Amino acid sequence: MGFGFYETGKEWNDTSEKARAGTVSETAENLQETVEDFEDCALEKVKEESESDEGELRENVDDFSDCGKEMPEKEFQETGEVSKEAEEMSGGIKKSDSKARSLRELSSDSWEHRNELAVLKEERQEAEKVMKEKFDRTISCEKGTDAYYTSLREYNEARINRESLEQKEQEALRRQLEMERRVSDMRSEQIRAGEEGIYAAKETFPQVDEIQNRYEEAFYREQPDKEELSSIQRENTELIGRLCEEKEALRLGMEGEMDQMYVRIRESNRERYDTALDPEHQRLAARYREMEDMYRKVDYSIVRLDENNISISEVTGKQYDSVRRKSLEKPLGHLENCAYRQGDNIYGYEGTCGPTSVANSLNRVTESRRYTENEAVTVAVEKNLCVKSGQLELAGGTGTKEVVRLIDEVKEPGEDIAAEVYEYENAPKVEELAEKVSASDTVAIVGVDSAILWDERGDVSCSGLFQSSGYSDHWIMVDSPVYTGGGLEGFRIADSGGGVDYVDKKKFEKMYLGDENYKVEDPTVILVRNRKER
Repeated sequence: MGFGFYETGKEWNDTSEKARAGTVSETAENLQETVEDFEDCALEKVKEESESDEGELRENVDDFSDCGKEMPEKEFQETGEVSKEAEEMSGGIKKSDSKARSLRELSSDSWEHRNELAVLKEERQEAEKVMKEKFDRTISCEKGTDAYYTSLREYNEARINRESLEQKEQEALRRQLEMERRVSDMRSEQIRAGEEGIYAAKETFPQVDEIQNRYEEAFYREQPDKEELSSIQRENTELIGRLCEEKEALRLGMEGEMDQMYVRIRESNRERYDTALDPEHQRLAARYREMEDMYRKVDYSIVRLDENNISISEVTGKQYDSVRRKSLEKPLGHLENCAYRQGDNIYGYEGTCGPTSVANSLNRVTESRRYTENEAVTVAVEKNLCVKSGQLELAGGTGTKEVVRLIDEVKEPGEDIAAEVYEYENAPKVEELAEKVSASDTVAIVGVDSAILWDERGDVSCSGLFQSSGYSDHWIMVDSPVYTGGGLEGFRIADSGGGVDYVDKKKFEKMYLGDENYKVEDPTVILVRNRKER
């Protein structure tokens, strides 16, 4: 049985000053006797305690599931998880299992677990130092004395602790490698799906143009042929289904490319706002933008065909369930054309609640999915409308003036969208705000106290521009009020920081204005209204 603290390729080179004997030979003799004691479990008085301690430690090792960020058991199975999460589509494009965890969630868990692994390593190294100190103290004691027995017992306890930590570290490392493998496999699979989506969409677009021409020719006749229009509607519906598959493949690809950029940012020594100087990052960003551009074109084609089908139904009298309108008018839950998480941008910025709320607001008032966080953040960076910082959680932060300007900069040409600011003493009461956002063409970007929104207290850094817990520190998009027989019940919202989609009236008022015990010093509402007739 060895001592357990030697490092490979190193020899112990201690000196006789740590031993009680005055010569090297006496030290060696004393050390040999100590080794024999260690191998025989030392003394009976030590043995019983050591076995008891070791038994407890082994129980702790068996309960190691508490170490690190535990992943669901099925996620560590040595089976083809990625293939389960990305099955074949009819057009040869892979799509993700809707029940599977997203790439971003797995990647985030992997990075958190990496930090926990580093902590375990530090604990094991510290335990190794303690064990060495206990060993040195033991061999310096006279064999057979009480001090010797005490030191030997302490050494055995330190050795068992070090072995336990080493086992935990090895298990955590195994998990980390498995998590990184799964993230890498899923990322590659999704990027491949995105590339296939680009190819498939290019094949589909000519068919979309051809049926669009047929629709215009048939629909605008003096006497439209209902049978012909019905046939076009059926073909449109088939194309919409194919385009939806291509759109999902592109979404997966964009997520994969985004994760690739996150890895690049985190592992690079550059400041995160200097990614423009990194050729590899720019190459990855170009690939992401290619998929994003194709995603927009596919989405536009879906909208165009869907609107054609609605118009055809008005002529033929046949019922048609609009794919687009049905998804936009979900009664409760997440709004389909809004983002409920932030950080999806090519800069790696995470404090982007403002730009994300701008994109969400523009999508809602235009009844589209055209606007994205990445686009809003890109404009904000180029126009100096957000915080540029090497601190990931602060980068992308925006104040009220920046949000208003960003709305104007991001909206597409020809859109008649106005932003009106109500703040401090001019901020509307909750009932007044509910009335303002009741119209389908109006939403609001509202500053709130995130600790109240997420039922927690502490430092929640989003924009980085607010200095006190008495001030709002997070932007959300408020879509519409929810009424019951008893009046205003709450609000449907899009919260990109915590994924919240509904807040009751009491909590909303507290996080926006405050209550009798707490006051929000800077209540702010930015109304976003589409003045264009729809």
